[in-house]
Formats: sequence, structure tokens, C-alpha cells
Amino acid sequence: MVVNCFPAAGTSTTSEAGPTVAGIFTGFGGVATIGWFGRPTRTGVTPRILAAGRAARTVIGTMFTGTFAGRVPQSPWYAVPTVISGTATVLATRGSRRPMP
Repeated sequence: MVVNCFPAAGTSTTSEAGPTVAGIFTGFGGVATIGWFGRPTRTGVTPRILAAGRAARTVIGTMFTGTFAGRVPQSPWYAVPTVISGTATVLATRGSRRPMP
């Protein structure tokens, strides 16, 4: 079976695309996990974990913003999620601590 997972790279078989897709899922899951553990609302988090969490949230937000921004030429409506994810990324990188109720 031939799959066109990455159009710029040509076609590949499912056996060739499998490790790449697994690597992407693993990498994204790892970054998301670091962002979750390093969220500023947790108590008892070291400054290093907070910094790693802030960096992880920045990477994820930048990926989403870049994905949406690249689609704006196709439809101006993609500007809406671009602005929303870009704003959320900027606010998340600030990493302000809020007291938990």
C-alpha cells in the first residue's frame, strides 16, 4: 500500500511511514507531557520544571500557530484560529502563577 504522508517527500509505503508517524506522535506526546507537568498552577514545582513546561507550551503553541498561519492564503477564516492560538501561546509563555482556590 502506498501512502502520501509527506507530499514534498514523494510517496512511501506504510512500512516506511510507520516509524516516522510513531516518532511524531511520541515527540508531540513527550512535549505535551512536559508542558502538563510544568504548568505554573502546580505546587512544589522546581524552577527547572517550570522553565521546561514554559518551553514545551511555547513549542506546541508555535506549531499550532504556524499550521493555521500557513493556511490563511487558502481562506481568510484561518486568521481566526491563528490569532487565538498565537495569543494563547504568548500568554502561556508568560507563565504567571495563580493561587489555586
